[in-house]
Amino acid sequence: MLEAVPRRLDLNPGAMRQRRMVVEHPFGTIKLRMGAVHFLLKRLPKVRGEMALNVLERVDIHLVQMNHLVQMNALTRQRSDMNARGVCS
Repeated sequence: MLEAVPRRLDLNPGAMRQRRMVVEHPFGTIKLRMGAVHFLLKRLPKVRGEMALNVLERVDIHLVQMNHLVQMNALTRQRSDMNARGVCS
């Protein structure tokens, strides 16, 4: 498989430029937001694992933020209901 890549690139020299624009930009953005400029591990299986952990961490952070917002909305709604009933001033 690795031998086929240079042959395909020789047949279509613009393919690598297009690949960089289409595929690497989202991953570069994700890495930049993570505060990383490069992967710490080497070899594709390890890099995949590192990226998966970083994405999972991001999802977890967003879930915690969403949970906090939902709880704050519930507390605000509860406070409004109590004020409407005259329970608290």
